[in-house]
Amino acid sequence: MSWLKQLKSRFKLLRFTIVISMSIFFLPACAFYGAARIRSNPPQAEVISLDDDTLLGTTPFVAFWKSSNEGAKMITVRFQKIDYKNKVTAFTIHITHSSKESALASPQDVDVQLERKEK
Repeated sequence: MSWLKQLKSRFKLLRFTIVISMSIFFLPACAFYGAARIRSNPPQAEVISLDDDTLLGTTPFVAFWKSSNEGAKMITVRFQKIDYKNKVTAFTIHITHSSKESALASPQDVDVQLERKEK
């Protein structure tokens, strides 16, 4: 093989390697979503994530979760409302949707009954 053919062959290989590397670099990471419609009786209870102590919302509301892995995730939350006992509950969210919109269109129901504090 002449030196010119070898150079062309190496250039093609280099170009192919660069194209593949750039394709991998710019591909978006796969993400999966799950959602829950969280309600309480009575409504207007704050829902706190016990993972990081953040306020997820005030009932009723819809929350979503995002993960790089498809599957189930255990969620533990605390419901709190003035004049009612705090209630800690856990539920499994199914993270199987390929888009946030799809997950929000079909959320899982989470319903919690709060107990009034004794006076």
